[in-house]
Amino acid sequence: MSSLFFIALRMLTGDRPKFIGLVSGLTFATFLMAQQLGIFSGFMRMTGVWVREVGADVWVVDPETEMVDDLKQMRNGELQRVRSIEGVQWAVPMYKNYAQARLPDGSSYLIRLVGLDDATLYGGPPGMAEGDKAALRQDQAVFVDGHLPEGELLMNKAKPPLAVRQIGMGDRMDINDHVCRVMGRYDKTREFFWGTVVYTTFSRAQAVMPPTRKNTTFILVKAAPGTHPEDLAERIRDKTRLGAFTTPQMEWKTIVFVLTKTGILVTFGTTATLGCLIGMLICAQLFWSFVHDNVRYFGMMKAIGATERMMAFMVAAQAGTVAFIGLGLGLGLACLLAMATRGKLAFHLGGDTVAAILIGVFFCTAVAGLASFLRIRKIEPGIVFR
Repeated sequence: MSSLFFIALRMLTGDRPKFIGLVSGLTFATFLMAQQLGIFSGFMRMTGVWVREVGADVWVVDPETEMVDDLKQMRNGELQRVRSIEGVQWAVPMYKNYAQARLPDGSSYLIRLVGLDDATLYGGPPGMAEGDKAALRQDQAVFVDGHLPEGELLMNKAKPPLAVRQIGMGDRMDINDHVCRVMGRYDKTREFFWGTVVYTTFSRAQAVMPPTRKNTTFILVKAAPGTHPEDLAERIRDKTRLGAFTTPQMEWKTIVFVLTKTGILVTFGTTATLGCLIGMLICAQLFWSFVHDNVRYFGMMKAIGATERMMAFMVAAQAGTVAFIGLGLGLGLACLLAMATRGKLAFHLGGDTVAAILIGVFFCTAVAGLASFLRIRKIEPGIVFR
């Protein structure tokens, strides 16, 4: 078989311009599929960034909550009910809601105010760009994003005009007409939902927001050792009639909401699907054209006694070789794109995405190879003399 493999490769690379064109086409097709699926996958992952960063074993929410930013409040007394359930090691409250923030120059912005448990500060930002997490317990303290996007929390309305700048350490920020001060700036991962997240303590969040009967958005639960989070979530649902989800379940719930309740699935999903189909068709058409251009060589092989099994092996070797090279170059270009656009473009090449691309490319080249082999079976050995 080694000699057949060598002949197949020589036939593949004998016409160098055609070989380069075939590999280039498969590289472009792979890159197109990786780019479309990578952006779609990255975009969906962005919807669950905040859920993953908080990372609670179980999220307890109002039973009608549809996703993580569907901010329905629960009674504060629900916390004690959850803490009393078997398998709960500890549980802390979290408040989250939209609020109006006003900067010293009068600029006004809509923010998402998150109130963390006063004692533990659990669920806060994963890292600090400036300041210390313990500073959040100081009077009037809030934390803002340390890498604010352009146009967010920007002081640009001062009279007389001052140098335009974003809010920073020590600056005053009025939230619903309550004076707060920036005592820390945190590292934030880019996410899908809009509105800057501003952290404070649970008690301060209740003080600055309009008083209501229900003030708890989430109850974050840590499962006791030996207790599986999914089993604990089911137990909490049965005992309290509240919604209870593990972190992966809450993330998936949010992704499904964005896909089904907005136009993203139809628009962006259609674009990604078409991009993949185009890439797959390019793979199939290029390899079919290659076999068609070299049909006389296969006729010659049949004339000197090559069996159908040998011909099938040669076609498979050629298809596998060009698919392997095209995949490597295409995925390499996609990785370079991901590195070049890190932090700017939602792009994620996970194992499932790469597996889908592998299946797509090899499926198309296999189908094209099978169709080519069926044609080769029908050719007459005498074609070489025509």
